Formats: sequence, structure tokens, C-alpha cells
Amino acid sequence: MIYTKDQKMVWFGVGWGAPMNEECASVPPPVGEACVHCGEGIVARDSGVIYCNGPVAHRNCFLRGVLGSKAHVEKRCSCYVPGSLCGDPEGMTRREAADDLCKFLGYTDEEMCDFCAARGPLVATIIGKKRATGVFRSGNRLVDDGEWGACQECGELIHSRAWNSLLERAIAGTCALFPNLAFDFKDRQRMQDLIEGVFGVKL
Repeated sequence: MIYTKDQKMVWFGVGWGAPMNEECASVPPPVGEACVHCGEGIVARDSGVIYCNGPVAHRNCFLRGVLGSKAHVEKRCSCYVPGSLCGDPEGMTRREAADDLCKFLGYTDEEMCDFCAARGPLVATIIGKKRATGVFRSGNRLVDDGEWGACQECGELIHSRAWNSLLERAIAGTCALFPNLAFDFKDRQRMQDLIEGVFGVKL
């Protein structure tokens, strides 16, 4: 991405009820970019912000930066208790601590189908036969945990083994929702290879 001095803060993913979700523009997730707070890469299902000077952050990491640690929110940190060493929970990564804070505050994450990118409840979890691999245009590597969530429509196609229909739905959905996706899902062969690898089939 190229940023200018007139660049404004934008957000991506699913809105979380903040004023910025109404006042700022929404853009496709900057897939593959590293979060400025936790260092982990942004994936297509994430929500978050892109700061006006370029850095990106997961929604929960952004909120952690704005609100402070869970100990701060609970008024247990040194801001309220002189000498207190309370901060993020021990043993948690920066991402885990941010997620823990937002869960405590009642923020929820809307699910997204890993195949067609539809937002909504997932009805099936598939353990891939083969891990997806790749490198984003940013240079960051694609990290696949091996689990794939499917929406109702994709779940039905998977149950009926309608692989070509699943392929077409996956291509249409991801390209419509993420026209500038860093990992090029417009490449039909790449999407086909992905589905063949996950299910161990040949289209």
C-alpha cells in the first residue's frame, strides 16, 4: 500500500459498533500484513484498523492499545494502585491478552466461511488433508492451522461432494468480498489446488 499525507484512518472486516465504523471508510483486510501490536499476520477473517500513517492492527489489538490492559480496565494497575505490577495476564502472548480483554468487555467476533468468505454462523469444521502454503505479496508467509470452517451453503456442497460447485462459490465469494486480496484468489488454479489439497480430491 502507498500512503500519502492525506491518508485517513480506515477499518476492515466486521464493524464493532464504534463511531469510526460510521465515520471512517471500510476497506478489504490487508491480508499478510503484520499487526503493529502483536506482530501476527492479518488474515481474511480478521477485523481491525489501518492507521493513517500505515501500520495495521487487529481489532482487539487496537482496542487493547486504546483501553489499556485488563488490569487497567479493572483499576488494578499502577495507575490506580501505587506499586502495582499488574498488567497483561502472565503466560499470554500480546494477541491472547488483547483477545482476553475484549472477551471480558463483551466484544464478539463474527464468523466467516473459509471457503466463500460469507459472514455468519459456521456449521461444519473440516480438518484439511494437506496444509495450504504460500507467500503473500507483502513477503509474509501464509499460516494454515489445518482447520477450515464452512457456512451452511458450503457445508451442503461439501456433504454432497460437489467439488466444482464449491470451487465456483469460493472463487465468486472471495473475489467479490476481497477484490484487492494480497493472496491472489483470482488465480483459478490456485483456488482449485487449495480445495483439492484440503479434501484430498481431484477436480
